[in-house]
Amino acid sequence: MGLNVIDYYVAGFFLWLGLGCWLGFNWRYKFTTLRAILVFTCFVIGFLRGNEQLIINPLSPKGQIICLTLQASKPEPTLRKKFIYTHANTIEHGPITIKWPTSLPFPACWVKVIGRWDDDNISSYYESLGCRGLFRPIAVVENMAETLPSKYRSKMNSLLAKSSISLTAKAFLLGLSTGDKSLIEKEIRQLFSKSGIAHILAVSGYHVGLVGFIPLLMLRSKKREVRWLAICGLVFIWVFITACGSPWSAVRSGLMVTVMCMSVWSGKVLIPFQALTLSAWIIGWIDPYAPTQLGTQLSYAATASILTIVHNPKMILVRIPIVAQTATFPWIATVFKSLPIWFLPINIIASPLVTVTGALLGLGFITYGIVPNLSLELVRMAGYVTDFGISGLMWIESKTVVGFTIDNSWRYICAGFVGWGWLLRNHIPSLLCRFTTLVGVGGIVIELVRTIITRL
Repeated sequence: MGLNVIDYYVAGFFLWLGLGCWLGFNWRYKFTTLRAILVFTCFVIGFLRGNEQLIINPLSPKGQIICLTLQASKPEPTLRKKFIYTHANTIEHGPITIKWPTSLPFPACWVKVIGRWDDDNISSYYESLGCRGLFRPIAVVENMAETLPSKYRSKMNSLLAKSSISLTAKAFLLGLSTGDKSLIEKEIRQLFSKSGIAHILAVSGYHVGLVGFIPLLMLRSKKREVRWLAICGLVFIWVFITACGSPWSAVRSGLMVTVMCMSVWSGKVLIPFQALTLSAWIIGWIDPYAPTQLGTQLSYAATASILTIVHNPKMILVRIPIVAQTATFPWIATVFKSLPIWFLPINIIASPLVTVTGALLGLGFITYGIVPNLSLELVRMAGYVTDFGISGLMWIESKTVVGFTIDNSWRYICAGFVGWGWLLRNHIPSLLCRFTTLVGVGGIVIELVRTIITRL
């Protein structure tokens, strides 16, 4: 909170929410002085950490020639004239936007670059990624050591290139396994977004679950020695997260799994929401700018909604897409300006296909240096499944409209209030839940009345 000017409306909303929960209603968990001190302490520490980030790492003045240590993401397949527009992580300023000239070799690892800083000339897309400004490189000063993410992407690229699969399948599998979506065609990315399955390409809990699924099953054993073997799953998970470049959505999932494992090993009962909030606190401490990134916000909103239903596994495959879509209504309306119509059946079909694809690709990668022929065959099978899935999605788009444009985001923001009131009905006091729902319904009614009056 120390990074932005305080929005009094937002502060008022959270104050009302906090007072309503702690003072006006009867919670199932007793509110104690110790918990109040803990909440206040965490708030103060987070506020000071955010301000410390600004003090020790201030933005450079606009137009100044500076040297940054950065690791750029992969460029988009289409360039604009003589420049590559992309974003990068820097040690000095965090996430930034880059206008990289094609006359310079594009970096595959961490590099030190001299360039000109422009702190206010960035697009809304890069702002949603948490970028703080625009950097125009002039010269590369030093190429640093190759990192695990670059080595992992290079090896995965080599495996996919040797497997003789289609370019579309290669681009998808690279995005699925490493988070590098640069080779995916713009039309395919838009199709995924309109269909409501863009989250498949964001390295998050879904991918982490695929990597550590089998070892983490050992946590269900009654034998303590077997439960401790699940640490192998944690090792695989964190190596995978690091190799993918440590996106916050994946780090969030890794932290939650780690905390839940520790609770099982220690014999303590931990509520999943506690693991979620603890991961948010840790990520906020590491990078105070992380909460401003769209991907981080969507990850936490979707995860929080899923945690409200995981206690009841009945028809979980159907319910997860519904609650995740409902919880992210406000972001979909204000940022993406479109709403997928067939997200539920498409997600239900896509989930097993992606699981099979990920399993085949993972096995192919593991056996790459052991049994090359088997490895390539497994990757080819993953490519066939990918081509089948994408072809089917394109066929659906040709036969019907998969999404529609949102012309009034306010209605969907209000719908988000209604959705959250429904999702949290078993987790917060019923009166507060009803009031939240009433706020959303009231907003929708007021907007409809205003629209009717305007047209009359």
